[in-house]
Amino acid sequence: MNKFQFSILTRLFFILLMITVMVGSYFLVASTYSYFIIGAAFVITVIITYQLFQYIDKTNKKLIKFLNAIQYSDFSLRFPINDNLSDSFSNLNASFNNVIGVFKKERLEKIEHLHYLNTIVNHVNMGLIAFQGEGQIEIFNKRAKLLLNIFSLKNIKDIAPINDKLYQILTTLSVGESATLSIDDKNKLAIFATTLKLSNRNIKIFGIQNIYKELLSKEVESWQKLASVLRHEIMNSITPINSINSTLLTVVNEDFKTSSDDENYRVNKESYDDLVEGLVTINERTKSLVDFVNGYRDYTSIPKPVYQKIVLEELMDRIHSLMKNELRLHKLQFECISEHSDQIVILGDSNLLEMVIINLIKNSIDACTHTSNPKVILAYGYDDSDYPFISVSDNGMGITPEALEKIFIPFYTTKETGTGIGLSLSRQIVEMHNGSLTVHSIPNDQTTFKVQFYKN
Repeated sequence: MNKFQFSILTRLFFILLMITVMVGSYFLVASTYSYFIIGAAFVITVIITYQLFQYIDKTNKKLIKFLNAIQYSDFSLRFPINDNLSDSFSNLNASFNNVIGVFKKERLEKIEHLHYLNTIVNHVNMGLIAFQGEGQIEIFNKRAKLLLNIFSLKNIKDIAPINDKLYQILTTLSVGESATLSIDDKNKLAIFATTLKLSNRNIKIFGIQNIYKELLSKEVESWQKLASVLRHEIMNSITPINSINSTLLTVVNEDFKTSSDDENYRVNKESYDDLVEGLVTINERTKSLVDFVNGYRDYTSIPKPVYQKIVLEELMDRIHSLMKNELRLHKLQFECISEHSDQIVILGDSNLLEMVIINLIKNSIDACTHTSNPKVILAYGYDDSDYPFISVSDNGMGITPEALEKIFIPFYTTKETGTGIGLSLSRQIVEMHNGSLTVHSIPNDQTTFKVQFYKN
């Protein structure tokens, strides 16, 4: 038993003793002397009770003072070790000081860690913006300020008057998605979204990067690939033409003979056949080269879209009507599926989009040439991100993983008679509609091309 407990019990004992004396004197000794004893016992009881109250009240005040210090993070508070009450209070004060010291140390460590994180956030080479559900800004680092050319931001709504497109991206972009935004000629931004839940708060976080240099590098790489393809295709056409031309000159010089009047020439049947075959080959290679050049011209001169409201159901019906005979000719099972009951309306050029979907369907038809029970499915609706989409699926031969990486590169083709323009041209048209064209393929099982339209 410590001194604090002993002191409390002693006082309680004397209080009970005085009460017993008063009760006993009242009932057992009925005299003036008994009333004196009762009065004295009562006074002693009051004094002891008051001292006990003070003793406990001082402890309560210390506890309240200690708890308030913890609640309001006032870790500068110190309790004196030399307390007039007893050694037990000195121990209590020491315990309070130790607890406050631990809290103070943890708070300093948290402040130091927060300073460390703030330093990292402000020095990473990526812009960061984080805000709560009501738009209050939590993080807006230096890199984000430089990229967006906005240097003061308290609420996400403050962006709307400055850059409405950026505001729309930050308020509508779903978790795991990305978007691009052009600030100027040398600032092409990629924006990525994620969320974080802290207690009862949902924090939306955006990473922002300037991808101008990467795009420039990719553009140079694309031009190099294009130049390589052009060189390869042109050489493939010109080399045999050159060779055939030399052969034909030899035939003309050696096998052609003049007649007696020196105005007509004679040639034997074999040389004549060689001559005809050579001219036909030159004609075919020249036509192939012209088709290739026309394809390049088509790729680089896409007409500017004429935007208007398009009802996807009407567009799908029109495409089905246009492709009906060809689908029947190839004996394909065809389905057109709507994955949404409501009317879906997008903004775009119906002629260009029609060309894209028809091209995708034709590719599916070609892919099913050697497939038993060939099937093509045209579907449209809203995807999981609530974006309108159109997809074309087939159960044909599919696309190998190696070809998937190159399938949208201009002039790359896996077809013997293809020019490699269709898919690259289709993707360019879709991107002009603020959309994306992607492909997923499992060879000899299912291939799906998906056109997704992002909200403007």
